[in-house]
Amino acid sequence: MKKLLSITISAALLTALATTVFISCKKNLHEIAQGNSQTTEKTEAQQVYEKIMKFRDAREAYHAEEKTDNGYVSPSEARSILDGAINYEFSNMNRYLEDTELDTLRYAAPQTNSEGNVAINDLIDIYDSFALSIENDKNSVNYFMINYPQNNIRNEDVEIIFTRGVPGDTEPIPDLDYFAEGENWIWGGGNGNCAHTIFEGDAATKLTEKCHAMLNPNRTRTDGDTINPYNSIYDVDYAYINYNDLQSLVNGLDYWLFHAENLTPEEVSEYCISYNYLNLYLRNLHGAVISRNGCLHYSTNHHSPIREIVIHCADNDGESLKDIWHYAEMTYYKYGLPY
Repeated sequence: MKKLLSITISAALLTALATTVFISCKKNLHEIAQGNSQTTEKTEAQQVYEKIMKFRDAREAYHAEEKTDNGYVSPSEARSILDGAINYEFSNMNRYLEDTELDTLRYAAPQTNSEGNVAINDLIDIYDSFALSIENDKNSVNYFMINYPQNNIRNEDVEIIFTRGVPGDTEPIPDLDYFAEGENWIWGGGNGNCAHTIFEGDAATKLTEKCHAMLNPNRTRTDGDTINPYNSIYDVDYAYINYNDLQSLVNGLDYWLFHAENLTPEEVSEYCISYNYLNLYLRNLHGAVISRNGCLHYSTNHHSPIREIVIHCADNDGESLKDIWHYAEMTYYKYGLPY
């Protein structure tokens, strides 16, 4: 079964924290849901949509009916509600921003009741404060991630992390090192090219090579300080993003990374991805990760940029019919010493 979720790992703390990267879009909610079939995805996407609409109705009642009591939810559900509602209202997958960087707004976390739950009305206050804060900047912010305290720690804040930039024209098609006509590769397994003239590598490793060429794996500080030991850069965050975690940024693809289902083992070993589709996936990778405008270009934990992308292959091995897919592993920079 496919259980790959978006995961952030802090190497400095030597702890693994699993979290779902949830980036929604008004125009295509069904693309954000995760599941093992399109039917499941639609069901879960509808649940997300209904949650967002329920929160919207609660806000309207709260304001129109003199702060009606809207009940309580758990801290994890509070994070999910804010994440969904804010992205639904303010994110735009088609918005192009120049000179982007991460920014953060912080709000005091609501007090929990005796059962450890949070008042929805307190979430409405946070939402309203956030909406007011960016009222004049709606077209220059995008992609919001909510960090919500889960342990009722005193004075800990709710953090809304987002990209901020300068509104620009539609992002041009990047000048990439595209796959040439005939550079068709079997999806995975190190099975070589589709013409059976090369017997090592596969579509995943070739996409990785193209991405690596677009990144600088030896980035250094530019302030001239070569003595201070805090110059060193180490890998601190890792994110694993599945084929259906993001909406495709280019036309002609159902998923932002490769996915095929219900193949026989024989079909899997020969499954070919043509050069034109590889180029579409490459554009997706550039748009979502490599470009500074990309929703995954920065680590949400440490505001540090992408260092490396590795594309992996996966399948539900052992079944008579297989689903096969690609997912991306991303490593982010961190300045300082690794402790």
